[in-house]
Amino acid sequence: MRHIGKSGIPGPVIVVVLSVILSAIFNFEGIGIAVVGDIPSGLPSLSIPAISAFPLDKIALGSAAVFVMSFGAGIVAARSFGARLGDDVDPNQELIGLETANVAAGLFGAFPVSVSDSRTAINVSVGGKSQLAGLVSAGVLIATLLFLNDALRILPIPALAAILVAAAISLIDIEELRQVWRISRTEFVFALITMGGAIGFGVLNGVIIAIAATLIYLLHKRREDCFASARAPRHEKHCRRLLERMVWPEAEFALPVAIDTR
Repeated sequence: MRHIGKSGIPGPVIVVVLSVILSAIFNFEGIGIAVVGDIPSGLPSLSIPAISAFPLDKIALGSAAVFVMSFGAGIVAARSFGARLGDDVDPNQELIGLETANVAAGLFGAFPVSVSDSRTAINVSVGGKSQLAGLVSAGVLIATLLFLNDALRILPIPALAAILVAAAISLIDIEELRQVWRISRTEFVFALITMGGAIGFGVLNGVIIAIAATLIYLLHKRREDCFASARAPRHEKHCRRLLERMVWPEAEFALPVAIDTR
């Protein structure tokens, strides 16, 4: 879906233009097809957020939650696309960029900023490889807010969904999954869990599911290793103390464990 024929025009651009034209001719909104609807016009104004109007504890807790989820999902997406395109990813630079974007967004009353895997996939599918693609996107967004409000208002939502689905399908690397299967069955299972969680419940929920599955596996592995090494005299005391005091999240009591070292 990168380009149509030899024209060099990105496929998603042609899909959007044709969808708007067809929507205007056949009145998609009138026959019940969902469209984008009204888009806020004009540019946002610079203002200092009224932090004092909200409880500080709720702001701190909410900000921390947004940061953990947005950076977690963002770094996963960055490393995924970096591996696909052969680019190195520096988590520190990603964090600085994310912080700067959120400070700017806060000053203009915008939503918290994070990495969008779907928009990144579309950007990659049309050949965007540098910061110039981001500048062009920002310029088009400004032009949309100022001049293209009426045209994009009738854009059919199914057309946007088709663009996202086509971009997402291009990210599925079957050969990479086969290689993971050959290297480690466990990693393959985690890959399926992560992929299924992201597809079925969204990216952020998918990250939570992947993290939870990893922690459960590590706890189980640690417990098995400790049982195995408990028979060695030098590890017996440490493993006995660890296992006898192991507390599971669902319970409010220590798990009693008897170790037979005979």
